[in-house]
Amino acid sequence: QAGGDPVRPLLLQMPEQTGNGLGPTPLEPEQRPRLVLRSAAFFALAALVWGLDQGVKSWVREHLVDLHGILEHHGLWGLTYSQNKGGAFGLFPHFAQAFTVIALLVVFAIIVYFIVKPAKEPFEFFGLAFLLGGVLGNLTDRLLFGHVTDFIVLPWLRRWPAFNLADSAITIGAGLLIISTIVHSIHHEEEPPSEANPV
Repeated sequence: QAGGDPVRPLLLQMPEQTGNGLGPTPLEPEQRPRLVLRSAAFFALAALVWGLDQGVKSWVREHLVDLHGILEHHGLWGLTYSQNKGGAFGLFPHFAQAFTVIALLVVFAIIVYFIVKPAKEPFEFFGLAFLLGGVLGNLTDRLLFGHVTDFIVLPWLRRWPAFNLADSAITIGAGLLIISTIVHSIHHEEEPPSEANPV
């Protein structure tokens, strides 16, 4: 059309940007129930990891206190009782307050990240949920008792420190997030370059 706006046809050809990476991606109405279910499953899984960790630790504090410093063998693994003021697997025992602050920040960061960018890829979804549940498990110990209860040992790794289910969940979660990053990078490299829209 003569005399029309020459920019408008180009704007109509451009794909609509639904998110800029700085905030939650706008959702279509039919997507909202799915997001609610996904969010409920995510926090339920994290709560399950946290509850299992706290339940087992409660049993350990009630029944294994006499094993303080003593190893009870069970084949490839063993039980003991240990109070850990450091990080996962007993690292840096003199930074108890720092680990409490770091754990609070990690919990906050995971929740905000999931709200802003809900995990769609399974490795990322389960990785974040395991990580959140594990960090919450050890954080609960620190806030209630001033230390973390460790009880699992691996006799065949003589110098490997005692750990707990929360440490295992954190390790599994971190591993899944690494796999998620690798898978995402591979898929990104395999994607063909986008062609420019014809003018």
